[in-house]
Amino acid sequence: MAAAAAMWLSATVAQTAPASPCSPQPSNNCKYTCGGINYDLSAIQKAMNKPGYFLDQDTDDHWYFFTPCGPLPASVTCTSGSATNNPIAMQYYGSDPNPQPPITDSCGYLGSFDTQVCQGFGANQLQCNYQGGTSGRKVLYIFNAAPTVGMPVPSETNYPQYQVVFTGPLTGGGVPDVPGASGLSGGSLFLILLLGVAVPIYLGGGYFYNFKYTQKRGIEAVPQIEYWRQLPGLVKDGCLFSYAETKKFVEKLREKAAEAQGNKTDPALKQALADDTGEAATPYEENKA
Repeated sequence: MAAAAAMWLSATVAQTAPASPCSPQPSNNCKYTCGGINYDLSAIQKAMNKPGYFLDQDTDDHWYFFTPCGPLPASVTCTSGSATNNPIAMQYYGSDPNPQPPITDSCGYLGSFDTQVCQGFGANQLQCNYQGGTSGRKVLYIFNAAPTVGMPVPSETNYPQYQVVFTGPLTGGGVPDVPGASGLSGGSLFLILLLGVAVPIYLGGGYFYNFKYTQKRGIEAVPQIEYWRQLPGLVKDGCLFSYAETKKFVEKLREKAAEAQGNKTDPALKQALADDTGEAATPYEENKA
């Protein structure tokens, strides 16, 4: 269903804009200029769910190894396939439910990056054809514009023709959504800068100042050394306080839940427990005596 929907969307988009030949940038395999439109597939490249490549299945449970920009990494090989220079994609049709490269049998390359021919269809689609795969295999890459990156959809359209449909930003922006995608949030970058830059500057600068101007030496030159000495105890006290307050809160919740269910403590049982622990007698006990 996903493959059929992807093929329908690709055909619809392609029909709405004329094709323009592309000129790839020699220094960046993810960038193309087609009919005055600049494409950048960097966001899709960064979203690969394996180290250096995408791995996904088609509707027939065949596995595909492929990259959006440039050849497959050297670690992804098909030893039983034909000698294909710089393969762009590889199919595995064996029975292993979790294939790991290198693949030794039941596999084939789908095309060579050296045969790349790309066309742009307006700002919303880019297509690239690759030939020279095992036993005449060839593959069409279709890139459809979308705000975020989705998992690519590989398929065998009509042997030996294959297709991979990508969705994502075609201008290099956007946020990768594919599991395993790379990319750091603003908060992560802030913490990295704080811990990796600000803290060393604070400690190093403070130590230098104390060493030079206050004549302190060794650990005594560490800025606010008394605070750092007290920090473990402060952390311990804070944890104990938080634990005690949380325990009280939980006990109150349990009492309210018991009252709501009508499970109030029997007064006689409560008095008996008080007698066992040596507590003072209540008016109930005095009247009984």
